[in-house]
Amino acid sequence: MSRWKKLLDDSDQRKQTLLRLQDQYRQIEDLYLAFAKKASAFNSWFENAEEDLTDPVRCNSVEEIRHLRENHEQFKASLEAAQDDFNQLAALDKEIKSFNVGPNLYTWFTMDALQDTWNNLQKIIKERDVDLQS
Repeated sequence: MSRWKKLLDDSDQRKQTLLRLQDQYRQIEDLYLAFAKKASAFNSWFENAEEDLTDPVRCNSVEEIRHLRENHEQFKASLEAAQDDFNQLAALDKEIKSFNVGPNLYTWFTMDALQDTWNNLQKIIKERDVDLQS
């Protein structure tokens, strides 16, 4: 009878362990999905911003130049929201890595690639600043 009780106790313990692991895997899955969605949206925003920032500056009047400069300043002011998105991605990445799991199968974006994207955007913004001042 005691062996039967031990078997039931061990079985229950195993079940609890498996349920905890299932919850952990579900949490990891949710983090992967959240990162993939946010990374995709961030990259889409970046591609649009890059396209706008790399358009050649061609103006026929001082008013057009003024308008371009105003738009550029508004864009730079809006970067705070993009910085927040980037920081959220970094936090998600850090949380995912804390589980010591493999690559995210929902996206090809990695935090390193997004960091390169962000750094490139900063460079493009500076170049646009120079173009608009010339």
